[in-house]
Amino acid sequence: MYKRLEKYLTAVITHFKPDVYCWDVVNEAISGLDSETFCTQSDWYKTCGTGFVEKAFRLAHKINPDVKLFYNDYDMVNPVKRQKVYNMLSALLKKGVPFNGIGIQGHWNMPDFNPSEIQKTIDLFAFLGLEIQITELDLSIYRHGPRLINQTMTKQPFTTYVENEQAEQYKQIFDIFLQNKGKITSVTFWGVSR
Repeated sequence: MYKRLEKYLTAVITHFKPDVYCWDVVNEAISGLDSETFCTQSDWYKTCGTGFVEKAFRLAHKINPDVKLFYNDYDMVNPVKRQKVYNMLSALLKKGVPFNGIGIQGHWNMPDFNPSEIQKTIDLFAFLGLEIQITELDLSIYRHGPRLINQTMTKQPFTTYVENEQAEQYKQIFDIFLQNKGKITSVTFWGVSR
């Protein structure tokens, strides 16, 4: 499995070396379920245990030591998941694993919007000295996500009221980003259909 990983990383990182300054090397390794740390359904986890995260970063760094390497994950405003990711990244840093930052996926829902949790997430990973990127930013008018897997997405019309509420919450999000401009180096939007 690691030979396959090295072959893939070598091909992709080498091909894009002149054009890409950073990579999300490992994506969504930590479970969204409170009862487990790693995503136990992942084929990487099933085959390699937790060691695949470290191995992926070390291989990527070996292939191109000049590129920035990131861990990327969703639901980081959830205190339980955030702490699990923090613990993993902190342990990797203590072992000298080469990576530069974290991608905080911004799949947030208007009904659950909590600006203070966004700030807590930024502060926690900045404390580790990591570069922070906001990835996959979208602000859904619906309530959905990994902890709501058995719920039907609430359908509501996109009224002027909802539009104004969404605009206000986006403003609050970007106010937080601007207040943390020394910690956040990139904000990338997701799709337009949620």
